[in-house]
Amino acid sequence: MAGERNAITSEQIIRAKQETAANWMALTPYSFCSVSDPNLKFDQAWQWKGETSEGIAFAINAAHDAGISVMLKPHIWVKEQGWAGDLNYAESEWEIWQQAYKNYILHYARLSDSLDVEMFCIGTEIRNSVKKHPEFWKTLIEEVRALYSGKLTYAANWDNYENVTFWSELDYIGIDSYFPLDSCRNVDYQKLQNAISNLGDQLKTFASVYNKQILFTEFGFRSVDYAAWNHWELPDEHQLDEENFNALNQVNCYRAFFKVLWKQPQFAGGFVWKWHPGLNEQRSSNDFSPQGKPAVEIIKLWYEAF
Repeated sequence: MAGERNAITSEQIIRAKQETAANWMALTPYSFCSVSDPNLKFDQAWQWKGETSEGIAFAINAAHDAGISVMLKPHIWVKEQGWAGDLNYAESEWEIWQQAYKNYILHYARLSDSLDVEMFCIGTEIRNSVKKHPEFWKTLIEEVRALYSGKLTYAANWDNYENVTFWSELDYIGIDSYFPLDSCRNVDYQKLQNAISNLGDQLKTFASVYNKQILFTEFGFRSVDYAAWNHWELPDEHQLDEENFNALNQVNCYRAFFKVLWKQPQFAGGFVWKWHPGLNEQRSSNDFSPQGKPAVEIIKLWYEAF
């Protein structure tokens, strides 16, 4: 669940629980840097309040009051680029970024510990930093554990989890699961199940190396043609586009994913991407959110059974 301009409300959290039967919620405090400036900033006056310390603290307490456990999952937005996975700097700039990032993460580790947050994610899809500076991450984990007593994970992008060298230092192997699974315009349900089964075998083999469960720190499918393929090649999100809108694809993707993986003991569950707390109406947007679409009923069915 991401923030809105105003803080997330208790009513929105309760509604999300009712609509999905979720017993966990991921909350996202954002920070910002740019391709040309490694100085990471957070808690800015212009940010959406729901993504600042004040808004996050309120949402944590409201989630706990509603009987929902919380994973705090910091994200970086990179100006001029967007995705943190492509973030890259010269070595001198990486040093600046690392100090700023440590301040950001330790700030939210302290906040999480003070509010009894059940799980903390130390980073999301920052693949170049993870690959080039693994010792920074191992030291960061030690510093976080000195401040925070809950469970720890890291959210690796689907194509990068095998390059993370510090899984043994964490409690869960976190994967943002956007694997290309079926290249059909309209999802072939049986073919998709087979692809997910093969993927599950690969992930179980990987998890066995570390003797840890895999947590899907993000998973989801867009309501669009080719929903189970390379999502970054699809038309832009958030469009009300009847030509590309495909609610059945989203339904079948979730059905297959849950049916094949959900109750296997090697997997610890997962967090659907993405839920907008202020959104209530029926929609035909082709984005990832299942809100107001038939897929939300599939999610509720399986969350209730987990």
